Amino acid sequence: MQKTGLLLMLQMVFGYATMAQSAHKSLRSGDEAFDNAKYENAEKAYQQALKKAPGNNKATYNLGNSMYRQGKYEDAATLLTDAAKKAQTPAERADAYHNLGNTQMQLQKYDQAVQAYQNSLRNRPGDAETKQNLQMALKKKQEQQQQEQQKKDQQQQQQQQNKDQQQNQQDQKDQQDQNQQQNQPQQNQQNKDQNQQQQQQQSKSTPPLTQSQEQLLKYIDRQDREIKQRYQEKTTKTQTSRHQKDW
Repeated sequence: MQKTGLLLMLQMVFGYATMAQSAHKSLRSGDEAFDNAKYENAEKAYQQALKKAPGNNKATYNLGNSMYRQGKYEDAATLLTDAAKKAQTPAERADAYHNLGNTQMQLQKYDQAVQAYQNSLRNRPGDAETKQNLQMALKKKQEQQQQEQQKKDQQQQQQQQNKDQQQNQQDQKDQQDQNQQQNQPQQNQQNKDQNQQQQQQQSKSTPPLTQSQEQLLKYIDRQDREIKQRYQEKTTKTQTSRHQKDW
C-alpha cells in the first residue's frame, strides 16, 4: 500500500516535471519567434505554453506582448492586466503596467493609460521612459477632454440655434396671423367699395334711351293708367246699381 502510494506520487512529480519542461520549451520557441518578429508564431507558442502550464505568468505576459505587436490591442490589454496582477516581483509588475499603458495609448484610452503608467512608476520609481510616456498620456488626456468639451459646446450651440430658429419662425407666423386679422376689416371694406364701383360703372355703361323708346314707354304707361281707370269706374258703377236694387 505504501509502495503504491509512493509510486503514484513519483508519477505525478514526473508528469509535472515533464509538463513544465514542455511549457518551457514552448516558451523558448515563442521567445525565438518574437525576437525574429514572427509574432503569429510567437502567439501560438505562448498559447501552447499556457495550455501546458496555465499558471505561467511569463507566458501570459509574453502572449500579451505578441498580441500588441499584431495590433490586437484589446486582447493585449486583457492579458497584460492579468499579468500585472499576478506578477511576483515589482520589476515584473512594472514591465506589465508599462506595456499595458502603451496598449491603452493605442486604444486612445488615455485615462487608463495614465493609471497604468502611474502603477508602473509605483513599482519602479524614476524610470525615465515610463515618466515620458506618462507625460504624453496626460497631454493626450487633456486634449481629449478639450475636444469632448468643444464638441459638447458645439452641440449645445447648435441646439440653441435650432431652438432660436424655430422660435423666430413661430413669431413670424404669429405676426402674420395678427396682421391678417387686423387687415381683414379693411379688406372687407375695400371689397365692398370695389363692388359699388363696379355697379356704378355698370350703370354708367348702360346706354341712354332713344326718343322713340321714351315715347313707347310713355304710351305704355298711359295705356296702363287708362285701363286702371276704366276698371275703377266699372267697379264703382256696379256697386251703385246693387245699392239701388236693394233699396
